[in-house]
Amino acid sequence: MSEFQDSAILIWLPKDTRPQPDDWRSPTPGTPPDAARWANVGYAINYAVGMMADRAAENLEPWIRSATGHVYMPAAIRVMAETLAARRR
Repeated sequence: MSEFQDSAILIWLPKDTRPQPDDWRSPTPGTPPDAARWANVGYAINYAVGMMADRAAENLEPWIRSATGHVYMPAAIRVMAETLAARRR
């Protein structure tokens, strides 16, 4: 299974804050409970990109961690979202 098909956890943290191990164990205050866990990284990216503008107003940025331990920072999430969009065209 590719890492992109792994289940994923999405958290929102204050801008310029890196996640700590405990952040991945439970949703952070800015993450709705139903948005924390996703069936795969692609779904988590789509949700994160869709919410980025709203959360930026609250000074929050998305971080995604796959079940295999890959961590995606906000800049990587934006690049992957652009790649996914290009594939659909």
